[in-house]
Amino acid sequence: MSANALCRAELDLEQNGELADMVAAMNMSRTTPPNGFRSGAPRSTGGQKARLSDRKMSLQERGSRLPRHPTIETKRVSITGIDDCVQLNQYKLKKEIGKGSYGVVKLAYNEDSEQYYAMKVVSKKKLLKQCGFLRRPSSTGLNSNLFPKNMQPLERVYREIAILKKLDHHNVVKLVEVLDDPDEDGLHMAFELMTK
Repeated sequence: MSANALCRAELDLEQNGELADMVAAMNMSRTTPPNGFRSGAPRSTGGQKARLSDRKMSLQERGSRLPRHPTIETKRVSITGIDDCVQLNQYKLKKEIGKGSYGVVKLAYNEDSEQYYAMKVVSKKKLLKQCGFLRRPSSTGLNSNLFPKNMQPLERVYREIAILKKLDHHNVVKLVEVLDDPDEDGLHMAFELMTK
């Protein structure tokens, strides 16, 4: 036998030995119980394997939030003015807690669930007006009315709603309900209320 052939045979033997060791380890892991000890094996305290309960849990694993409930979509909105607040279906809109370019965020009390929410109120007309969609088209030609790259403002809001409905992450506020009556100017979004 030549030196090359002998070297190749030893290499094949080593690789087969490593392969056999890996297969044996996989077979043993199937018979090893979750605590890491096989029956009949002595339990030593020095070289003990880390158990699942010993490891640190990630923020997602130990989060206290409940699984996401589907976002409620309401197409019929009943608005009534009562004393110092506005009644919007089951929500009582109280004081303003935030303000943006296209609307306001109000503290809302849900009488059914007896919980507080942050209600984002967006004026559809104001949104379209500020983005120039209620103005006359400019005389620069037909291309000025087409927005191949840019979406219309209401489409952006509806896309935001679609994304928020799918999200379930501890760093993102949950969208609880969308109240969008086609006959009303306001688009209302109820979010979970976060404390400072």
